[in-house]
Amino acid sequence: MPLILHIPVLQSGTLTVFCTGGELLPPTFACQSERSDYERISNYKRQQERLATLHLLHNILKIPAALGYAPNGAPLLSDGSFNISISHTENLIGVVLHPTTKIGLDMENSTRNFDAVAKRFLSQKEQETLSGQNLAYCLAWCAKEAIYKVASEGNFDFSKQIEIHPFELQQSGEFTATAISNGRRQAFTLSYRLVDGYAIVLAY
Repeated sequence: MPLILHIPVLQSGTLTVFCTGGELLPPTFACQSERSDYERISNYKRQQERLATLHLLHNILKIPAALGYAPNGAPLLSDGSFNISISHTENLIGVVLHPTTKIGLDMENSTRNFDAVAKRFLSQKEQETLSGQNLAYCLAWCAKEAIYKVASEGNFDFSKQIEIHPFELQQSGEFTATAISNGRRQAFTLSYRLVDGYAIVLAY
């Protein structure tokens, strides 16, 4: 799998993004629980996403722990050695790992048209602040998805519970957001970069 990005995150963490072109086969190194989980997936696209994740963790990052999922669907490593967040979009897979900090990751094709769905995930104030710029909408969408992965709260109303603060579009940078999760307000930093037509956003 061709490497797209491999960078440090918050000193002791890493973000790794690969291109997953071509069909992947089940890895021989997968443990029994991973094989059972894979075999239960009937959707071909989901199978390939799961296999890409296993190959990335085992072959590239040399993570020996089995990949599992919490009751809310969040990915986790069986030995708890790292907090992990995973994102798939088209032919890309991204994994962020950190030993102590929960970090959310989301990626999206930056040319996707978000106009039709903007009202579903942006407040009126956010739509005005972002000035209808599709790339800004894309980053806001990724930011809210990444925050959701950190907050791990079901039935999150993106337009009402997460507020993206104003920011200037650049090739890479940071902006902030506030989320209401489990009855309390949380401040988040969003780190983003645009790579080969894709938006990659981290939330912590």
